Amino acid sequence: MKRKMTRAITAVLLAVCLIAGSAAPAFASGFEGYEPLAHPDLTAGDLQYTGWESNSFDAMLKQLEAMDASVPDSEFLSVYENILFEYDELYDQYVLADAAYYADVNDEKAAADSDEMFEKRTEAEDAFFLTMQRVLHGPKGKLLRSQLDDLWIDWIETYVEESDELEALYIEENRLVQEYYSGIAEAEENAGSDEEYYKMINDLCGPVFMELVQVRDGIAKWNGYDNYYEYAFDSYGRDYDREDIETLSEIAKDEIVPLFNEIFDTWWELPYPEHVEDFYDEQEILERLGDFIGSIHPDLFEAYWYLLENRTYDIEWSEKKASTGYTDNLPGYRAAFIFNSPYDNYQDYSDLVHEFGHYNAAYHDPTPAIYMTSVLDVAEIHSQALELLITNFADELYGEDAPFMTLDVIFRMLNSVLSGCMYDEFQKTVYENPDMTLEEIDDLAEELCFAYAMDGSGAERYDWIDVSHNFDMPCYYVSYATSAVSALDIWRKSLDGWEGAVDRYMQVTALPSDTGYMEAVRTCGLMDFTDHKAVTRLINDIRYYYDTHYVDDTYTGPGNEPKIQLPDLSGKADKAKEIAQNLLKALLVVAGAATVLAIALIAVLWKKHKGEEITNQTPPNPGYTEDTSETSSIYQERDGE
Repeated sequence: MKRKMTRAITAVLLAVCLIAGSAAPAFASGFEGYEPLAHPDLTAGDLQYTGWESNSFDAMLKQLEAMDASVPDSEFLSVYENILFEYDELYDQYVLADAAYYADVNDEKAAADSDEMFEKRTEAEDAFFLTMQRVLHGPKGKLLRSQLDDLWIDWIETYVEESDELEALYIEENRLVQEYYSGIAEAEENAGSDEEYYKMINDLCGPVFMELVQVRDGIAKWNGYDNYYEYAFDSYGRDYDREDIETLSEIAKDEIVPLFNEIFDTWWELPYPEHVEDFYDEQEILERLGDFIGSIHPDLFEAYWYLLENRTYDIEWSEKKASTGYTDNLPGYRAAFIFNSPYDNYQDYSDLVHEFGHYNAAYHDPTPAIYMTSVLDVAEIHSQALELLITNFADELYGEDAPFMTLDVIFRMLNSVLSGCMYDEFQKTVYENPDMTLEEIDDLAEELCFAYAMDGSGAERYDWIDVSHNFDMPCYYVSYATSAVSALDIWRKSLDGWEGAVDRYMQVTALPSDTGYMEAVRTCGLMDFTDHKAVTRLINDIRYYYDTHYVDDTYTGPGNEPKIQLPDLSGKADKAKEIAQNLLKALLVVAGAATVLAIALIAVLWKKHKGEEITNQTPPNPGYTEDTSETSSIYQERDGE
């Protein structure tokens, strides 16, 4: 019944979106639409992990390498394309194995399957690139070169087979990441209080982090770098300088922190969004968001329709799940997979919008998995700008809770800048000083929490451990900061010219996935974070919006709607405090978004989490009736159509 209801709702939503998109735009659009791709429908069981064997893949590689000049080009290209398809299937199974592991982090078989797929993917990548290297210099080299751009030709030409030493470092890194998740799960299960929880994760996971720092220092040294921070920065393919981040960090501390604190005070006084939580059920949230996603731009709804119809997600709550959320590609279906451990509160709306921003980009990406690339600073614009744009429909979507929900998104975007800069400074310091003691690391984390206004949880020394990016996506976090600046720029533009701002957003989502951040923002007419005067103007504009909509009682905005009046919260202080504490903790582990695909060089940087962004989330609120099923239903045989 639920399945049929979903079909009916999505059919109506698609019709509405197509009608809404039929009128010609009244501005010069730079978005020319997405490249048409075939997206096969999924059947029951398609999202089950079944494993992958390399026999066919290896045989085709040998066949391709053996081809001489007498072999027709069409035959060569057919085998080459089949190799790419086979690797797509491998990547699908890798994603599903990881999802099954995150669905139950204490499942030893799932952990073993995840490890096995990691090793198989590593071996397949080595075999592929080394074979292509030889083919480039063989009789079919010219034909292969015609299928690749210069970047990939250079990459293949210089590819070096992974040494036993480096492979051992990657395997150890992967083992330690799993040990981290097991430690978090143990603390969540056994801690009797917040104080005990933080003490446990520090004792269990702090030493794991120190070991990871040593392993990664070895990876960096093997690749000829002085430290892992420099290695990771270059490997992410960032087209700006490390000094630009340092300057942004100073602006964040000097100019964003005061505004952030003011907005927090107002946010604290707004009533808890109880109306929004009347619609909590995860499936209902997905269905409710659909028509608003399509109202932003009708081309967004194609991917949303596919998401709903084919259920390429796991968003159910389960006590067995890793406290995490990410999006990863399913290249065999030209789709993606969303994994999320929900909060069971209003934040689930923004989380799903955020992850759909990644999902939409992955859905429209035609790149074979072996060549998948993603510039993380651009990928996070896909997700964070969508969170901001949907606030245009806050009144219809959230009703009386619209003021809170709108301010909450702005608040979290500023937090993205602050926490992104904070954790970048944190990891830079640690990786440049890999022999720091755990006490020194805790001291550093506490100092930075106060410097960036990330204090308030009462556990400033230990909050860093609750941020899984620090363990499994090192040096990633600053991408939240850089992208949030550009996302806020899109939102600011939308206040004065909705269609033009949306068009810029759609342009960003349609760019080739290897487009650098600086190139992307300049191509789409957006400000970039390296323009420090422009960042200051953006902060001033946000302050003006905040002052006129939430502070100045005399303001009347577009349509002459009156400035909101802050209500009396008598009787709700305890609940306000509870959600504030939860959000402060959650803000330090900004909902992620693993976009999805790490840049090509990350195939060497680390191979376990290519394509994922992961973040811890708080447990469900007290009083929620927990789903204690053994695993999420996505991993069980699905009902028939």
